[in-house]
Amino acid sequence: MDRTDFQFKWIDDEGRVTSFLVKRGWFDGETLMLADVAIPVSSILRAQEHLGNTLLSVVDAEGSVGDLLVWFRGARGAAVRQAVNVAASAAWADARRREFSAEGHEDGVRTESCPYCLATIPVVGLARSAQVYCPYCDTVVTAGRDPHEEDRHLRPCGRCTLYARPTDCTFFAAYYLVVIYGYWFERVRLCRACMREESWRWLGLNLLGLVGLPFAAWQVGRAYFGERLSSTRFAGLAAANSRARKRELEKAVRGYREIQHRVGPCAGIKVNIAYAILHPRTGFADDSAQREAAAELEDALRDCSNYVRAYEMLCPVYVRLADVERLTKLRTAWGDSDALETDLERMKTRRARARNPYPRLH
Repeated sequence: MDRTDFQFKWIDDEGRVTSFLVKRGWFDGETLMLADVAIPVSSILRAQEHLGNTLLSVVDAEGSVGDLLVWFRGARGAAVRQAVNVAASAAWADARRREFSAEGHEDGVRTESCPYCLATIPVVGLARSAQVYCPYCDTVVTAGRDPHEEDRHLRPCGRCTLYARPTDCTFFAAYYLVVIYGYWFERVRLCRACMREESWRWLGLNLLGLVGLPFAAWQVGRAYFGERLSSTRFAGLAAANSRARKRELEKAVRGYREIQHRVGPCAGIKVNIAYAILHPRTGFADDSAQREAAAELEDALRDCSNYVRAYEMLCPVYVRLADVERLTKLRTAWGDSDALETDLERMKTRRARARNPYPRLH
């Protein structure tokens, strides 16, 4: 590929630039050069957009993963992220393919192409499914179908983890009391359900000074009516998520089922249903609820066999149900032998506590 030149600034952990002057860098498909820092593409896990900046996940020589936060000048950020992800994903998929070929499992790795970010998605040892999860843009793609533009924006919310359409939100509150004044500022990416809760909180803060009240009121309106302007296929998702957050199980599941009937296979919606089941209005989910949630998560993995979020939710459910057989099968399919040993130890501990809840009395 042709070399791409760009200008950038380093960003610290609190989201602030570390220098006034911009630095120069380039990417040629094999090396990402950031000033005097050279990062081979084989060491880059992914490049993700984060509130207007770029988060680079890099593997060092010892196998540890570290993050670098970078601001790109102009409109170069999106182009650089896409180019890095395309090259890095192809390199990682090729490495996994060579690894399995050396072990005599040439068919152990299959690849899919993400229509949104163009990354190569390696699916290792898992069955084919109607959908595939792209870890580079965090979307769930329906295979063999023209991608819907609306689906490009659907992913888990960073705060509540529900499958939604997260939106960049800027919250501002200010007060001015003649000689005393100040302000608060926050920029986050939230789903509509979380945005509704947060916008009311900031509206209350603005009542202290009234200066930022119009802006806060606009954010409340955006939280409630923005979905109607931006969503057609997944209309009603924000309302269902809000009910799940309020632990209104029946209303939330009814809303999710309506969306599911409209859009067809959708692992993200089924994970949301499991979330609602596992978070009842009172107390904890009993064994019956755990089994119901497990069925939804298993169905989600049938729709999208490499959906990490469904896998990560299902394993703890199997532990709570003490289902050793299905837990072992699932962990083995994903190649998580270390995690399986940890889960089995947890199950032994749970059984010991169930037999003797008051060990100090014996």
